[in-house]
Amino acid sequence: MKLLTIITLSLLLSISRLALAEDHTSVALEHAHAAVKHGKLGHASMLVEHAEAALEHANKALQTATGEEKKHLEAAVKVLEYAIKHGKMDHAEMATPPAEESIEHMKKAVQSKGAARDHTSVALEHAHAAVKHGKLGHASMLVEHAEASLEHANKALQTATGEEKKHLEAAVKVLEYAIKHGKMDHAEMATPPTEESIEHMNMATKAKKADAGEMSIESEEASKMIKQSVQSEGTEAVSKGGTAAAGEKAIESPELNNPSSGSKWPIRR
Repeated sequence: MKLLTIITLSLLLSISRLALAEDHTSVALEHAHAAVKHGKLGHASMLVEHAEAALEHANKALQTATGEEKKHLEAAVKVLEYAIKHGKMDHAEMATPPAEESIEHMKKAVQSKGAARDHTSVALEHAHAAVKHGKLGHASMLVEHAEASLEHANKALQTATGEEKKHLEAAVKVLEYAIKHGKMDHAEMATPPTEESIEHMNMATKAKKADAGEMSIESEEASKMIKQSVQSEGTEAVSKGGTAAAGEKAIESPELNNPSSGSKWPIRR
């Protein structure tokens, strides 16, 4: 019973959170969608900006991709390069279809990998983009990225706990403030709170890593407890087994323990 309790405790402790790693394919998808949106509006330069960002993250995802995931990412990279080429020639209408095609390839790559989106990482990407546009006075683009950042921060909040949750809630609050001022065309007032949201999300990321580390340590300690318990119970079983065996021998050979019986050979029953 004691061993069962320890094993149960170990299993509970070993249910750790997902290891934090930036999901480059998800970020690439976000940028590819933005590229398509701008392409359909005839904004060739903005299409290029987002397509290049998508290409950068798709290439980073390729570094660890294998099998079907790698195959689809390679296809996405190829069409993104084509989209960028035509976007730089100010041919938004020709650059948009390949950017759309890249989205399909990356979706298939995600399906192949079975990857889960790290919403905090995506929220951070958009917050950085929002700050960049804010400093250039692009209030509308700041709002677009701040809203995307807010969406992912709220999704991350659904599973966050402790310090991670606390920092994400703070990030959400300042992002809402930034969006409010961005919609009033006050880019200069919307930028600082967006920068603050980045700090909060970075702190949330650190808190999540710290919690994951503690879970790992606790799981290791539980494993040691199980090992020690198994060894202890095993030793106890051997000890009891030895005592029982000795008792059986005594029953089988009572004469060995009773010299007065006068029998030269033990009588087996």
